[in-house]
Amino acid sequence: MWRSPIPLLLCLMVKTLAAEADDNLSARASINHTWDSNYDRSPDAFSEQITEASLGAGIRKSIRRQTLSAGIGASRYRHRHRDFLDATLYRGSLRWQGEFGSRISFTLLWDYRDRLADRLDFAGRDIINRDEKKASFNYAVYAGWSLVGGVRDAEQTHSNEDRQSLDFEEYDFNAGVQYRSGRGSRVTLRYTGGERHFSNPASDSLSATGARGDLDYDYQRLDFETEWQVTGKTRVTGTIGHFDRDGEINSGKGLKASLQTDWQATEKTILNLTFGYDEPAVGEDSTNPSEIRRLGASASWQWTEKITLNTSAKVELKQFNDRFARVPRDEEIYYWRPVVLNYTITDMISMRLASGFQQRKSPIESLNYTARELSLGLSGQF
Repeated sequence: MWRSPIPLLLCLMVKTLAAEADDNLSARASINHTWDSNYDRSPDAFSEQITEASLGAGIRKSIRRQTLSAGIGASRYRHRHRDFLDATLYRGSLRWQGEFGSRISFTLLWDYRDRLADRLDFAGRDIINRDEKKASFNYAVYAGWSLVGGVRDAEQTHSNEDRQSLDFEEYDFNAGVQYRSGRGSRVTLRYTGGERHFSNPASDSLSATGARGDLDYDYQRLDFETEWQVTGKTRVTGTIGHFDRDGEINSGKGLKASLQTDWQATEKTILNLTFGYDEPAVGEDSTNPSEIRRLGASASWQWTEKITLNTSAKVELKQFNDRFARVPRDEEIYYWRPVVLNYTITDMISMRLASGFQQRKSPIESLNYTARELSLGLSGQF
């Protein structure tokens, strides 16, 4: 269990800032129940039911041209048949956005999150901790043009000893040039360079991913990013990047890309389309797909002044090769949220009711499963 003093410090910060008249405080609570048809990801297909209860709080405060925000939260997972997998997960964040003079703006961010290992990756109890720190800046040069840059440090650790060969620390820096038009459109050309170091290499040279050898690598990436306000009702956001990894196992070149289109079809309806392509590094996703394609669509409709309905669907197409003597295969994962209802109870309190469905299709029978989900949440802004 995480025993960092950060949650206590965040609570003290919330109490201190709450004394100011212009504070913006938020609180949320939710409960989520999932039915999984093959929780062990085995040919025997034993089912499981998991209940997740979450609490969280946040604060946002502006002081002149500086904005401070903080958040804390915790989630408790309970398993109906496998109580040895029960766990409490924590999250916390701090953000400072500000300006110096008329040309320089910056963002400082710290983010901590726990998550459970995916059942496809590991059948035991493993809590994955992600601790990330970022700093970025924007320096306005002339008439919409600016220089951008930043640094990042991220650390990931595993609570289970059998998975600690995947613990790593990664740091990088980036620099580029950006242009912003008067309509709010933006284009950025950015270079990123960094390295990932795995802290606990497996003593027998066989990591938890099945790869024999050193997973460490250096990387460089060149990205072209855009936010294009096509019309008053249509916005396109996209990134395409070319990367080069240099390491014993993680070596090669490839592409990363994403595209999102938001269209306000009517005064009460918003449509969204997304596409993504990725070639993850070994150890980044321990199931080790060589390619991932993502397609998604969602729609939001304001039914009444207080009720908004959402629906969404997404598919992930994963391609695996035989670089670790595993079975080459293609797999499909489908996600569908048929109904998400948001109801504004008062000016400060709202409710969210959501249902979900997930299905994985694989030529390996033990990896097939379906999952259903139902969740209820309350949130408040004060």
